[in-house]
Amino acid sequence: MEKQNVPQIAVVIPVYNEQDILEKVITDWLKILTALKVPFKLLLINDGSTDQSSEVIHKLEKQNPNYIIGIHQKNAGHGAAVLNGYKKALDLKSQWVFQCDSDDQIAAEEFVKFWPPLANTKFAIGQRKKRFDPQIRLFITKINAFLNRLLFGPTLPDLNCPFRLMEGQTLSQSLLNIPENCFAPNIHLAIEFSSLCNQRNFPMSVFQVTHKERATGTPSIKGIWRLLKICLRVTKELMLHRFKIFCRPGIPKMNTQIL
Repeated sequence: MEKQNVPQIAVVIPVYNEQDILEKVITDWLKILTALKVPFKLLLINDGSTDQSSEVIHKLEKQNPNYIIGIHQKNAGHGAAVLNGYKKALDLKSQWVFQCDSDDQIAAEEFVKFWPPLANTKFAIGQRKKRFDPQIRLFITKINAFLNRLLFGPTLPDLNCPFRLMEGQTLSQSLLNIPENCFAPNIHLAIEFSSLCNQRNFPMSVFQVTHKERATGTPSIKGIWRLLKICLRVTKELMLHRFKIFCRPGIPKMNTQIL
């Protein structure tokens, strides 16, 4: 495998205590992307894992130095990890940025639905056919979905799905409008992409993906009260985001193609 300097796509994968499944997940991604013959980098963002995830990342990086970049940070949460990864991907001048999680709840094989990108598409996101998450998390997701419809109008069917493809330049522009230190930047990014894509008449694509039960690892968010506090925080941040765009053109109806 020849060395790649500028990737066509950078895959951002946040990692938190996934020692048992991480090597399998990364091996799957290496197989998929190599078979597609696309210049790529895998950015593994270790969010202060307390298990052996760091060692696994070092091992994978050493075995695949042209394809894997390990980034280690103090524990700051999933949102901070993905933002760190997005910035690194943009530093690499990657044309496309893809984000997925490291828990294997959505298999790497689902990526073939997203690649190559459809004509004119700047943003493509997954829609989980059925979510295998705790009921309290699903309930809070419904509350946030209602809030998004109330504040921003029609929304994507799975606004916070951690399986999304973003065009690099559009991602860079969208990040400028993301509330600082927000808990769930992917929700805000979906809103910003909706605005930019519709202003420029670029369609967004939604692909159905299969979601599986978590087999290993440690959820980064646990406990009912913790989830409720997060819900309140996300509500506050979404309201602030809506307030900040009052001075900008309104968000038109989404031009979305569901596939």
